[in-house]
Amino acid sequence: MGVKVVSWRLHSLLGDAICSFHSSEVDKLIDSMGSHDASRYSVAELREAIRIIKSRYGDKGLCYFVLHHYLDRFVDLLVSVLSEYYESYAFGRIELGHVYEEVRNSVYARLSIDPKNVLSLLVNDLEKVLMALYLLYGRDSRKRFENTLRNAYRDIQRHRELQELRSTVELVLGALSSPIDCIIYAVLRDETFKSSTLNKIGNAIRVKIAREMYKGHTYTYRRLLDKDKIITFITTVLEKAYKNCQ
Repeated sequence: MGVKVVSWRLHSLLGDAICSFHSSEVDKLIDSMGSHDASRYSVAELREAIRIIKSRYGDKGLCYFVLHHYLDRFVDLLVSVLSEYYESYAFGRIELGHVYEEVRNSVYARLSIDPKNVLSLLVNDLEKVLMALYLLYGRDSRKRFENTLRNAYRDIQRHRELQELRSTVELVLGALSSPIDCIIYAVLRDETFKSSTLNKIGNAIRVKIAREMYKGHTYTYRRLLDKDKIITFITTVLEKAYKNCQ
């Protein structure tokens, strides 16, 4: 079985709220097909998953399937965005009071046009998704995902069952926009995944520190390594998410 990115407990809570359905069998299927979440970037795996899930669980199952993928990517994007905004905060490019709104808006915007999720091609033009790939990711990722996206877009046009998934993707993305503060809070506070998610954020920050150390920018990496700043930053994000979730 693949590695879970978001706890199935959180998947099931949001599944009931958005799809009126959840299933650990769907979770297991997604996390065990090929490599982890292979149906998010392989059209062949996506078609097979759709076939199995629709035959067993119908449209509600497909809704939950789409939601699972978006929640897993939500965590990856949240980690990336938080590390980026921590760097901006550490260097005084953004005030702490403005960080949270920027983070929540950036995470949702990236989720909606995520180049590392072929489902994005159902609700965005290919060129728009490719533009996001070039703006948000480095050369290695661009090289790896550009052909994947172009081939996926071509395949989507050929297969009706993929095009029929468009309304489900739109439903899930629209439904995720309202409780986004609660999702951020739940992801960072989820007892099963809290430590691993915070570790991912810490690792992303450490990568930035290592980069500056390699460049010989002693003053720069010392500012990033300020533990008080890191704690204040994460605490503020949690408090703002909790307040907005009420």
